Amino acid sequence: MRNKTSNPGPAILRNPKAMNFPPNNDVYQLVSPIELEDVNNPGPVLATIQTWPTTLSPPSS
Repeated sequence: MRNKTSNPGPAILRNPKAMNFPPNNDVYQLVSPIELEDVNNPGPVLATIQTWPTTLSPPSS
């Protein structure tokens, strides 16, 4: 499957409450849905990712 948009680019995750970097257990949300189509049969949308809640934490040493 691949992103159906003509200019897929990266998926954008956003946290409007982020106060520092690197993030410390902050939750980020997908900005806009991602529509997926079959690479071998492009056209119909087979799946849509509506949300992708992600928690980002600094790397542990």
